[in-house]
Amino acid sequence: MANFSNPMAVRQSIRLHQAKRLLDDTQLPMTQVSRLSGYSSQRRFNAHMLASYGRSPYDWHALLAFLATRMIPGVEVIEDGEYRRSIRLGEQYGLLRVRQDKINHQLICSVSHAPESELLSLTEKLRNMFDLYADPIEISHVLGQEPRLKQSLVKHPGLRIVGCWDGFETCIRAIVGQQISVAGAITIVGRLVARYGVECDLGAGISHAFPSSQKLAAELELEHLAMPRARAQAILNLCQAHASGTIDFDIMSSTELMHELQNIKGIGPWTASYVALRAMHEPDIMPMQDLVLQKMLVPGERLTAKQLGVRSEVWRPWRAYATLHLWQLANEK
Repeated sequence: MANFSNPMAVRQSIRLHQAKRLLDDTQLPMTQVSRLSGYSSQRRFNAHMLASYGRSPYDWHALLAFLATRMIPGVEVIEDGEYRRSIRLGEQYGLLRVRQDKINHQLICSVSHAPESELLSLTEKLRNMFDLYADPIEISHVLGQEPRLKQSLVKHPGLRIVGCWDGFETCIRAIVGQQISVAGAITIVGRLVARYGVECDLGAGISHAFPSSQKLAAELELEHLAMPRARAQAILNLCQAHASGTIDFDIMSSTELMHELQNIKGIGPWTASYVALRAMHEPDIMPMQDLVLQKMLVPGERLTAKQLGVRSEVWRPWRAYATLHLWQLANEK
């Protein structure tokens, strides 16, 4: 019996083969390779290349280390190299587990209580959360021209953007964390979850889910937040904006989101940029107001936000990764 291939599959295979040859045999940037190979969408090109050829190296250890210092008690657990957390699936709550398969260069994920109709969207969300579309080779090619960044690129070639499961949760964390330590912020967020979160004993150390914006908008009492009144009010205003749909992480662009966030008193450019970097998976975001970035690029000097912006132009479209590497250098001092 003859075996006829799907014409669409054949066309995709031809495009991928051509793209692979261009990547192997030329120094063309990824954007030009995708266009010459017949792709009109960079995201679709990235997805097809990832599915066919993978994207190693991947610094799972660094990603876990980042998450470990920011775990919300009862919501997240890291144990034996596995990340776990509670997630909301419609009206249900499920347990997400993620671990690395080093041999096959992949992440193994499982989600309890996941409806079949949601599997494709769940997969896409997890790919973004763990930055599986990134191309370390292209990123290193662009950022490696900067000597300071090259130091970290050589040591951490697989550093990825640590995304998030929920943009609203990440924004709450970012506001709480303004001008206090990471440990202090997690203590406050943990109390918030214990008081307003949803009890959902999923096992594996997971007992709560992060509260919804609707619940917090209706029930949050500012005096229960151990922080300045103005910052607590910013959190309540965010809850109300998200609950009403004024802020929507699913449909807004990064630019729109950052604009709306900064309309809330108490949320400035740094917080808005940080949220866009992690929640929107924006690869070119760089918070120019960040003191660490201003100090780390040129040893012994502190650049202004404007100087950092000018210096970083040549790192486009990967300035978020430059941000990660400069933060990494600061952590290792």
